Amino acid sequence: MPDELAPLSEEARKLALDRFRILKPHLEHSQSLRSVAPAAGIPYRTAHRWLAEYRRFGLAALARKARVDRGERRAASVDLKRAIEGLALQKPPLPIGALYRQVRAIAQQRGEAVPSYSVVYDIVHKPSCGQLGAMPAIDRLAYMEVEFEEIAQRLQICRIECSVSFR
Repeated sequence: MPDELAPLSEEARKLALDRFRILKPHLEHSQSLRSVAPAAGIPYRTAHRWLAEYRRFGLAALARKARVDRGERRAASVDLKRAIEGLALQKPPLPIGALYRQVRAIAQQRGEAVPSYSVVYDIVHKPSCGQLGAMPAIDRLAYMEVEFEEIAQRLQICRIECSVSFR
């Protein structure tokens, strides 16, 4: 077994070797990838992507990569998610409709995709956000850090614009 597969799990090694066996006729016997892919029962584009990864990074690249954000929703960026959590922790709590309207405005200001109402609802009502409500106020401020930074940046811009316009 090649050394580059040593850090991989047994399942990942098996998958990498299976994918290599599919590509082997193309790599070693000069068969066209267009004929190898359908014979293996995979789309040409998939075989092409595997081949490119193999040529760039070697055999280990044929193993399936684990997602860093596995099990989490990817409909909102990390910063936007923090802003949603910060808004949800405000006292008195905002109704979810009002909170969603604020989130929509923030996302549009940042040029990000606007998350759906259900995404915002799920972020607000996830267990960790509810548990954070019991935290001291100083800890909750960490979740609003993104908003405070943006407000400070806007104030700085306003101060610069005001000082330039009054000269």
